[in-house]
Amino acid sequence: MDTTKEIIHLLIFMIKNHSKYDDEIGYTKKEMDNLIQKYDLLNLDYDHDDAMLLYDEKYITKDKFKEKIREFFDDAEKNYSEIGIIEYIEFLENENLINICMDKMNYDDIKKEGNNWYFYAKDGWEYFEDYFNIDSNCRDDVVKMILNGEGYELFDYDCDNFGYFTYLYINEKNLKYLKTIVQNMKNDFEINQDEIDGIRDLKDVYNIAKNYDLDDLKDGLKLSHSRAQSYSDENEAYEYTTNQIIEHFGLTVEGLKWVKANNSSKYEDTLKIKFKDENSAKETALLLYKIDNEPYDNSNYLIEFSEPYNGWNGDANEYIDEEIQERVSDSVDEKYLP
Repeated sequence: MDTTKEIIHLLIFMIKNHSKYDDEIGYTKKEMDNLIQKYDLLNLDYDHDDAMLLYDEKYITKDKFKEKIREFFDDAEKNYSEIGIIEYIEFLENENLINICMDKMNYDDIKKEGNNWYFYAKDGWEYFEDYFNIDSNCRDDVVKMILNGEGYELFDYDCDNFGYFTYLYINEKNLKYLKTIVQNMKNDFEINQDEIDGIRDLKDVYNIAKNYDLDDLKDGLKLSHSRAQSYSDENEAYEYTTNQIIEHFGLTVEGLKWVKANNSSKYEDTLKIKFKDENSAKETALLLYKIDNEPYDNSNYLIEFSEPYNGWNGDANEYIDEEIQERVSDSVDEKYLP
């Protein structure tokens, strides 16, 4: 934002919040000069003549003020049709002015406790679902589903598309479990003992299942893989989305805590999130104020969300061990189970 525009926005703010005169009268030239000096704006690099365009010698009405602003922007070949709330608070980078506006914002979800500031998010991270600008290629409820943990259908993969185990590793307990199953199938399916003895990893087990048409075992392994990938992708999406919230609103993950929203609450249904610092809390209050009061398009203030071009890519190794025994035991005839 250029400095002249900052001055314009400052003066709009001053007039909008002026209460000394009746509703139609703004500041006099002298009063505006005093206010500029009061807020230590004399050292800003701006053309004083540009600021003088904004008011008459004695006083200016709000209607005249708007008219002059429109003329100013028209001269600058900028599309400007109406002065709205966003336009006159854009300048609020000055901490003193942010403090002045905090009382007007009244965001009960932002509170100071001791030396720290906290955001109280009702229903946890779901609170923020409306503060995303979702890419048109995504389904409209994708953020909601990710944040509320109900995104099963987003990550419901067809297990027939799985069966590559080169980069999957299981613990010794599960490897022994699978090796025992294959050993128990040996006679019924005429499996070569040398191949059983040669099992070193999950890929070896799957190759035997595939080569000897051990369909139940093969299906159990593929299902284990698909579910492990599903959970890891869902977790990656959740981490990615919550990290976007944390960065956008100046929050931290330090000491996250579920609390009761108020004394009448029966359940701890509100997530207490700490801000990085006081300035982050104030900037967030301002940001929310802009989002909630922008009458036309508030997308510039929202979190941009789009899914990865090649899809989510979580590490299935995080879940494969816990999936193996459950899925395989459900698929394989119990007579082969250890």
